[in-house]
Amino acid sequence: MPPRITEIRKKILSCLLKLCQKGPVTSAELARSMNMTAQAMHQHVKALEELGFVQVHRLTDRSATLTITEKAEHELGLGALPIAGQIAAGFPLTPSDHSQGFMSRLSDFFDARDGDYLLQVEGNSMTGVGIFPGDMVVVRPGTEIVEGEIAVVLIRSENLVTLKRWYVEGEDIVLVSENTAMEPMRYRREDIKLQGQLIGRLGGKPPRKNRHS
Repeated sequence: MPPRITEIRKKILSCLLKLCQKGPVTSAELARSMNMTAQAMHQHVKALEELGFVQVHRLTDRSATLTITEKAEHELGLGALPIAGQIAAGFPLTPSDHSQGFMSRLSDFFDARDGDYLLQVEGNSMTGVGIFPGDMVVVRPGTEIVEGEIAVVLIRSENLVTLKRWYVEGEDIVLVSENTAMEPMRYRREDIKLQGQLIGRLGGKPPRKNRHS
């Protein structure tokens, strides 16, 4: 029977992650931290290695250090953001409620927080700020989005989502592209819901604060 991830093995991974912040960790050190025998820890480490959660770096026949893998970070919910689907930088797309995978190590590039997610860009309406088809944008829901900033926008009447700057004009919301070939889109306020703020993306230059800067 193949090994599986259990609650105790999740605790071992969490402990290993903390210990690794201080330097190389051996199986014996991990066993002491978990109040386990060396033999029991050896079996857990072997299983975690088979599962792809731990890498064993053998120094000698009797000595090895352990490191945690990106797959383990995903399992622990650390350093990874869900890829929530595609976002239109052009014609709006139908929203998706399902994650399509994860991308890790984003803390090296962005101040990623719990709840943030990724969308893959389709279309060329935001190329003026360096957002191109195939780019991944980092989205933060539940935060105040200042008028003129780039947002993920739900168009309720059409059940479609798009990536645009937004502006208030009277009783309407105007969605503006960063491509002069595309006309602004105008909707009634009640038809628009701002779902998240663009906080970064993989590739391209930093976005301007508004369309006039």
